[in-house]
Amino acid sequence: LSLLGNSITNSSYDPSNLQIIYGGTGNIALTGGTATAAIVYAPNANLTLSGNGDVYGAMLAGRMSVPGGAHIHYDTNLAARAVTYGRPVLSSFTWRTF
Repeated sequence: LSLLGNSITNSSYDPSNLQIIYGGTGNIALTGGTATAAIVYAPNANLTLSGNGDVYGAMLAGRMSVPGGAHIHYDTNLAARAVTYGRPVLSSFTWRTF
């Protein structure tokens, strides 16, 4: 998965409104200069977050690289209310374990 050039936007700044859940072992590249809010759960993937746009929410990956000036700001509200919509993928997962 490659999302390049400010292609991720979540103007609500509610990270539960933008969730990327990936169980594979491929690479995820998020690049851009715009701040956004998101939850990324990819425990087996390599995640590269480049550019200088900050991310508000949470990110979990098998291996993570942040070569640019971006910062990840954990949203503490996720511990109490993070919900994955749609078909359940990992029923035993909870943000409280991290």
